[in-house]
Amino acid sequence: MNKSSRCGQFSAAAHEDYLRGRYYWNKRSEPGLRRGIEYFQKAIDQEPNYALAYAGLADSYIMLANWGFASGNEAYPKAKAAALKALELDDRLAEAHTSFAYTTLLYDWDWAAADKRFRQAIAPQP
Repeated sequence: MNKSSRCGQFSAAAHEDYLRGRYYWNKRSEPGLRRGIEYFQKAIDQEPNYALAYAGLADSYIMLANWGFASGNEAYPKAKAAALKALELDDRLAEAHTSFAYTTLLYDWDWAAADKRFRQAIAPQP
């Protein structure tokens, strides 16, 4: 789907929860990441097609595993599922491509595919 996932497409409340999720994600602590997950999930519950919120959810699970706050076997599959859902909703969303690239690199250990996905994330979009 090529529908834009930017904030204007969704409710102010869902976008506010997305921003709160990013605020807590940026704390880079286990409590912050887990609180961020709660806010991203709250945004998704309000707006099930909000791709940015799924990308934030994926990023949080990636960080939990990457920093040893959760096992990779627990967190990376959740991250990958959220990243794929974000891409399904908006395949032009750089954040979704970046999240999926990280799961491809850190969970699948497929460096060539991760490189391709990172390049998609930074490619100009129409």
